[in-house]
Amino acid sequence: METPAPVQAEPKKSNIGLIIGIVVVILLCCCCVLGAGGFYYYRTYSSALSGANPLTAPSTSGSGTSSGSVPGLGTTSNVPGIPSGGKANDGDRAIAWGYVVTAALTDGCSTSPNADSTKISVTQQPDASGVWKEQWTVTCDDKSQKPYAVTFTPGSGGTTDVKVAPGN
Repeated sequence: METPAPVQAEPKKSNIGLIIGIVVVILLCCCCVLGAGGFYYYRTYSSALSGANPLTAPSTSGSGTSSGSVPGLGTTSNVPGIPSGGKANDGDRAIAWGYVVTAALTDGCSTSPNADSTKISVTQQPDASGVWKEQWTVTCDDKSQKPYAVTFTPGSGGTTDVKVAPGN
C-alpha cells in the first residue's frame, strides 16, 4: 500500500507591505488635513484682525466705558471684522475674537462666525485686580447660536490675558 505524499501547507503570505502602505496613506492624509486646517485658521484669524493690530492697539479709555484705572479697558468702537461691545479695547477684542472664532469652528460652525451678528454682554464687572468676564454669543452659518465665556485678565506692562471657554 502506497502512502499518499504529504501535502505541503502553503506558506503564509506576509501583509507587511500592505500595512506599511495603509499607514503611509493615513499619515499623508493627516498632514494634508492639518495643513489645510492651519491655513484656514490663519486666514480666518488674519481676517478677524484686519483693521486692528493687537500688538500696537492703544489701551485708552473711550466714551461710554467705565474703565477707571483698570488696565486693558478701552474703547468700544466698531472695527471692521471684530465684534463691538464689551469693556475690552480694540486690540484685546481682536485677540478674543480670534480665540472665539477658533472655538466656534471646532465646536460645529462650518464657516467663520460673523462679527456683526455677535453679541457681547459683560457678565462680571472688573474686580479689584481688574479681571472681568463677558459672554460672546456667535451665530453660526446654520443660524445656531453658541455662547462663549471670555475672561480678560490685565497683566503687567499693559498686556491683557484672554481666555475663552464654552459658555452657558
